[in-house]
Amino acid sequence: MKYKILSLLPLSITKKSLDSLSQSDARRRNASPWQSGDLNEHSIAALVAAGAPIDTFGVGTELVCSVDAPSLGGVYKLVELFDGTETRPIAKFSEGKGTQPGAHQVLRMSDEQGTYVRDVVALASEETPTLAAGHSCARLLSPAIKAGARVREPATLDAVRARVTRGLAALPPEHHQLSPRMSSTPGYSVQPSQRLLALQAEVRERFVAEAS
Repeated sequence: MKYKILSLLPLSITKKSLDSLSQSDARRRNASPWQSGDLNEHSIAALVAAGAPIDTFGVGTELVCSVDAPSLGGVYKLVELFDGTETRPIAKFSEGKGTQPGAHQVLRMSDEQGTYVRDVVALASEETPTLAAGHSCARLLSPAIKAGARVREPATLDAVRARVTRGLAALPPEHHQLSPRMSSTPGYSVQPSQRLLALQAEVRERFVAEAS
């Protein structure tokens, strides 16, 4: 008795066999080729660009691990002191380790299409700047913990996924490229506000006067 296979069968392709497998090979085998093994966005893009006969990519290790940056260094820096009656902005001026004084807020500007234009690192007390017609400004930072207690509910996975999807869609097209940015191509603009720069200069002047 002869049997006819009606559905497509998965065909696993290793890196060694990939070069020897052509589009016609996959069709003759009535297969749906897939590949896994140390794949990431860069290797997948290269395979697609080369016309590799692969229908499905299996990404595991580099989906759950940050291989290129397995750790994130972070250090808390004091930006202001409160003695019970007065808040005093402070900063660090060591070479290569300087900080900006005062509590901060990040203002993200978007154009009339909702595309991100630039970010401004401002003082938390600053008002939203005047924008062109149709443009908008979002304040990105909000308290999560105060006095050791959570002040907002944690976001659900669905909410996080939706927020990331919206954020990626709002990035300018040039920031969707996987290839390294050319030196001639301007990066996404993130600049301190004029009030923050003025406060930094004021704190530096005070620091120099107190040290002399």
